[in-house]
Amino acid sequence: MSRVLYFDCFSGISGDMVLGALLGAGLPLQDLRAALRSLDLPGCEVATERVLRCGIAATKFRVFEDGREVDRVPADHDDRDHRGHDGHHGHEHDHHGHDEDHHGHDQDVHGHDHDHQGHRHDHSADPHHGHADPPLGAHRSVSDILKLIERSALSSEGRRRAKGLFERLVEAEASIHQVPVEKVHLHEVGATDSIIDIVGAVFALEWAGAD
Repeated sequence: MSRVLYFDCFSGISGDMVLGALLGAGLPLQDLRAALRSLDLPGCEVATERVLRCGIAATKFRVFEDGREVDRVPADHDDRDHRGHDGHHGHEHDHHGHDEDHHGHDQDVHGHDHDHQGHRHDHSADPHHGHADPPLGAHRSVSDILKLIERSALSSEGRRRAKGLFERLVEAEASIHQVPVEKVHLHEVGATDSIIDIVGAVFALEWAGAD
């Protein structure tokens, strides 16, 4: 009997949302961390946080590089759910009239849990509160990314799937910019958080046993 994993993507879904959903469904964070460490991405850590979105509890998946959270939304196009309060904290909270939703921040970033009123949070992971810092994320070539995947802890089928996803992304970039595939210059696709999202999602799907 096949196992079907259904995502109700009524308004789209991103890689970190896939991981947040599967972590919320039971994927152990320590297992995901172990798989991602096999990519050998220096200075990279991941964490989760319990948040509320439109009154619905969810798990937010977060990526840190060199102690700073990777900003997935450009500073000039930040549509995160601030509920009318623009906090610019460098990491995301759900602001309900200045209530930062400090309920159940679910894992550490660097191996240290700080629990205050049920909110487990390592503020040392984000030392640049309120500062405009340059964007994080080394931009790697397609061949670099494929090499990272090849030596990862994914199964042989998982490695094939992850490499196939990146190759399709490159083909899409080539089509959009009307350039040959070999001349595609990866920006977001080659960034650390994109690699983590795709490889992590493939690992999570294998964990779920989805066909």
